[in-house]
Amino acid sequence: MRRRVLSAHAEKISAAQRDEAREILRKLLAEHGRGKLTAAFGDVARDTGLSERAIRGLYYGERHTLFAEELHALRDAERRAMEREMRALEHRLAVLRAVKGGRTHAALVVDVARAPGLCADPVAA
Repeated sequence: MRRRVLSAHAEKISAAQRDEAREILRKLLAEHGRGKLTAAFGDVARDTGLSERAIRGLYYGERHTLFAEELHALRDAERRAMEREMRALEHRLAVLRAVKGGRTHAALVVDVARAPGLCADPVAA
């Protein structure tokens, strides 16, 4: 059995922060939950760097302690998920504007690739 070694600065978090962590977890699972919930647990575990068991325990309310480092990992994963969603929405908006303007998708890809902060393929970024 592998034990998790926490730094000397590890602190337990409050109940309100645990609720925040569970809400973040629900959002992350919804993003990855296109299939089975068990597969989504694994995807979120890889995104956060936490164990799948920790993710599952937090989801089902079996974990009563959560460390600040774990909350930070969940917040970072949420931030990355929001950035992915923003890139996808920006790409979708650019496609809709191109269609409205009568431009082809190929011309759009060139314009999007030149625009700062946008990526022609929102998933690749």
